[in-house]
Amino acid sequence: MLTWEFPPRIIGGISTHVYHLSRALVEKGTPVRVITCDFPKTPAEEIIDGVSVSRVISGRVPESNFLLWNYMLDHIQHQLGAVNAKIRVIPNGVEVSRFKRDSQPRLIPTGVSENRKVILYVGRIVREKGIFTLLEALDELRNRGKDVSLVIVGEGPLKEDLAKEILWRRLSDRVKLVGFVDEQRLVSLYNSSDAFVLPSHYEPFGMVVLEAMASRIPVVVSDVGGLSEIIEDGITGVKVPASDPRALAEGILRVLEDQQLSEQLKENAYRGVQERYRWDMIAEKTIEVYGASSSKPSPSSRVVEDAEFLSDPALVQFLLTMGATDGEGAVSAREIASLIKSPETPVKISLGRQASLGYVSTKLAPDSSNVRYHLSPVGIIRACSDMS
Repeated sequence: MLTWEFPPRIIGGISTHVYHLSRALVEKGTPVRVITCDFPKTPAEEIIDGVSVSRVISGRVPESNFLLWNYMLDHIQHQLGAVNAKIRVIPNGVEVSRFKRDSQPRLIPTGVSENRKVILYVGRIVREKGIFTLLEALDELRNRGKDVSLVIVGEGPLKEDLAKEILWRRLSDRVKLVGFVDEQRLVSLYNSSDAFVLPSHYEPFGMVVLEAMASRIPVVVSDVGGLSEIIEDGITGVKVPASDPRALAEGILRVLEDQQLSEQLKENAYRGVQERYRWDMIAEKTIEVYGASSSKPSPSSRVVEDAEFLSDPALVQFLLTMGATDGEGAVSAREIASLIKSPETPVKISLGRQASLGYVSTKLAPDSSNVRYHLSPVGIIRACSDMS
């Protein structure tokens, strides 16, 4: 399994996904080797719960196969020219037992009133997660006289902007930024909250929603992407239009003020994750897909058109996976073309487009005129957003 992040590097959902899926596969007797990027003070080679983990320094990363979920199906078809019949969709999963409610007292962060209802957000602090829309919704709830607090778990490039927005809206007494937390505290925060909200403008899947469902707290989400697939409106959660703070405020009030609805949503959602999203089930589906693929005869050789393996977003993500994030990790167009088995010319054209947009920077090799490429800071943020 090839992944650009794996514990202890945790930025988006893919780290958690690969960690739990690899362990579940090993438990079913399937050997797994994870190849990922290096991380400070972490061994280059180790075995974690039976999973062989190799961490590589930037550069050449072996090829791999990827399995993605429904919302990404159109992206794969559009960007890679893949045929629908050749794509198998496997959802994300959740380890339900990790989020079991216990009898411990509620964990309310310092500065949050225990007399208020608490809504929880978990995720990166980036604009596409709808975090600023959530502040608008909280402002709307305050204007209606509703006593609600918001706890925000996560880090991101817009954390400082978010803090300024909280001050500007005079919501400091209602919003608590707790940053990154360990697993034990995260579980406690889920279990201590009255509702979970994920108001994303864009969301391929939304693993944190599964965690909230497993924690038996009602969820309110935007009706976009993978969230639309996970949540049945009024059955397992509440869906609202994206980028609509008033609708989001109404959705939050539905689960906070209608106790009967809230209980129904929690129980239906909990039953749903047990029936569809357990890691042992996800591992079984993964084994079936690989088994079916390996039993088929290899197709005859043919010329692959550029559109089938190359797209600008995919190239930006590939640079991130290679570790080409600064001058030291820069790579040439020829090296990229060799790794993805592409002609060099379309790679150069794509790199040029990304450079003109500010996502890619260039560097001349010291001993020649050979141009090398790496992601700019903006390009790194874009690649992380696209991959998570």
